Amino acid sequence: MNEFNADHFLPHVGETFRWRAAVAATESSMRLLQVERSRRHPGLAREPFSLLFVMHDQPPLSWGLHTLVHADFEPCDLLLSRVSVPKHEREDPNGMFYEAVFS
Repeated sequence: MNEFNADHFLPHVGETFRWRAAVAATESSMRLLQVERSRRHPGLAREPFSLLFVMHDQPPLSWGLHTLVHADFEPCDLLLSRVSVPKHEREDPNGMFYEAVFS
């Protein structure tokens, strides 16, 4: 996870990622909508970035860490936060949006 950067995820925009809840042992799937770079600050080891996912027709994620399960990435635990994204919510009012932030 420490070696992840925005460039690792950009080719995967539009793909579905599987997530395993660390506590409840349930699985969910979400489509990667966008990768957004943030301004780099002095002293940070990498360029900050975030990933925005959308989920449909599944129960909301439980709170806590979820394990990324994807053939191109080592499994790792990430904190996914449910977010409100007005632009995407207008286009997809039935979606639930989640974000992972890397700094």
